[in-house]
Amino acid sequence: MKWVLNLGLSLVLLGGAAFLAVWLIRTRPKPGHSVQPETAVLVRTMRARKGREVITVRGMGTVIPARKVVLQPEVGGRVVEQAQELVPGGRLAAGETVLRIDPRDYRLALAQKQAQLEKARLDLAVEEGRRRVALKEWESLKKGMKGASPDKALVLREPYIKNARAALDAASSGVEKARLDLERTNVKAPFNSLVLSENTEVGQVVTPQTQLAVLAGTDTFWVQTVLPVESLRWIEFPPSGKDTGPSAKVIQLLGEGKRILREGKVLRLLGDLEAQGRMARVLVAVEDPLLLHGSGEGESLPLLLGSYVRVEIRGKEVDGVFALPRTALHDGDKVWVMGEDDRLEIRPVSVLFRERKRVLIDGGLGEGERIVVSPIPIPAPGLKLKTQVEPTPALPPGGEGK
Repeated sequence: MKWVLNLGLSLVLLGGAAFLAVWLIRTRPKPGHSVQPETAVLVRTMRARKGREVITVRGMGTVIPARKVVLQPEVGGRVVEQAQELVPGGRLAAGETVLRIDPRDYRLALAQKQAQLEKARLDLAVEEGRRRVALKEWESLKKGMKGASPDKALVLREPYIKNARAALDAASSGVEKARLDLERTNVKAPFNSLVLSENTEVGQVVTPQTQLAVLAGTDTFWVQTVLPVESLRWIEFPPSGKDTGPSAKVIQLLGEGKRILREGKVLRLLGDLEAQGRMARVLVAVEDPLLLHGSGEGESLPLLLGSYVRVEIRGKEVDGVFALPRTALHDGDKVWVMGEDDRLEIRPVSVLFRERKRVLIDGGLGEGERIVVSPIPIPAPGLKLKTQVEPTPALPPGGEGK
């Protein structure tokens, strides 16, 4: 009977514990529903301001000579003298003697032609004397002559006179030709030039077909610039034959933040596309590229032929556009706007022109709207935003800001 009593006591204890557990669960206090406050994302903004902007058209180009010539002699002979600057990289002034061809044969030829000219003058003088004698005889014979008279022109030796005058003209032309040939033994530079290559030495026999040197003009270089075809509408090309094209900056990067900067002018649009990328080609002229007459901005280094440079052309002015940083544009045509309720709006806009660091917007924005210019990790329409309040900078003496 004792084990029955123990079993009953155990069942009573288990039942009491179960009842107590159920009661505690049912009578526990219910947790309250707490509302988490909405966190605003800190951003930087700028005001959209409509204004007048100048479009800058950018491209890349190669420096080429504006004037280039293969120098050849006009007469043949042995080279007896050569300019010291007639070496690759040498500089020649316009009219400077590049080399001299042995002039002795040409001096002799000139003397012969001058002697022939003197003989022609004497022959003409003799014929004119004979004509005067014939004229007197004609007048004497004419008085007693009956019937048909002989041809007066023949009697007065007019054909002989014409022949002598023609011989005189030919001799005079021969002298001029011999004098020109003698002058041409001094081969001169046609313009201020840089020697790109030379193919002659003292003692060499040259002919008019010999290529003495290749020269490039140093007063002006051209930059053959390649641009997207669609950007041409923003450039005002000068009329044909004029040099009043828009200004351009030619920049050669040297590394470590250094560069060569030259000012240029747009000359003309070439009539064909660049073969590789099918880009438009524009010529930009740069005066004094080698700094022979002054100094340029930057490292004061010459702009060398063959250099690959960046070109920035001043384009047309456009009115009524918003200029924004390039980083303010997202997905190609969208801008983040901080609305009046400080919430994010993802606004599609009309992009008029894209530059390397900015874009010009001509539709989709209002004057004075706040444009978000800082990154947002997860941008979503309606996202709560806030801007950082920046302290007002202290004014310098005089009350004017810097």
